[in-house]
Amino acid sequence: MQLDKDNPWPGLESFEEDAHAFFFGRDREIKLLRDHVLDSQVTVLYGRSGLGKTSLLQAGLFPSLRERHLLPIYVRFDLKPGAAPLTQQLHHAVRDSIMADVSDPMLPLDAESLWEYLHRNDFELWSGQNYPLIPMIVLDQFEELFTLGERVPELVDAFRNELGDLAENRIPADLATRIDSDEGVARRFNLRSRNYKLLISMREDFLPDLEGWCRLIPSLARSRRDSFTCAPTTHSTRYMSQPHT
Repeated sequence: MQLDKDNPWPGLESFEEDAHAFFFGRDREIKLLRDHVLDSQVTVLYGRSGLGKTSLLQAGLFPSLRERHLLPIYVRFDLKPGAAPLTQQLHHAVRDSIMADVSDPMLPLDAESLWEYLHRNDFELWSGQNYPLIPMIVLDQFEELFTLGERVPELVDAFRNELGDLAENRIPADLATRIDSDEGVARRFNLRSRNYKLLISMREDFLPDLEGWCRLIPSLARSRRDSFTCAPTTHSTRYMSQPHT
């Protein structure tokens, strides 16, 4: 929906990033969330349904992050039967965002995982102002993995492993096997780098479902312990973050 001064409200739809000029009243919340995102590798944003989390992300947080040379990559998964694997959907979302926002981009190859792409020795992305960019992968409406995901459990299970590798900066099992077979493979990667960030946004009432992922992804449990609260004018939205380690 195209907004203007005569029609500054999207109705029941979320504010998108290009509607930033019409998004008012949550400056304090944007700043608090932005500051914690900048200081964290993994952030979980949660709140009751209808509080405007998607609008807060797209029209509030994203423009603020771009000013600080982060590249927001918005992802909402297709979870209907017959959909592509979630790992492939994430791969394509990253590729499409980079193609749209980065001139002369270094793109992920079809044959490599997202973890491998982000850990290439030669990985770099540059803004039009010649600043290095940090990808910020945002998984919105994450509770849908627990609701709509019940129809495609095999897709969700496969994705949970990839998300764990990204969140924990853990070498994927298949790559570890290749490294064991050929030491030269490791030289193609900076295995300890972590030049990306993750944000998960979800409804508060599905936090117990997220707890079930914490054994594989301990960062989510640490985020729960390091919780913060920020309140807009009339409602409350909470966010959790994992500090740098």
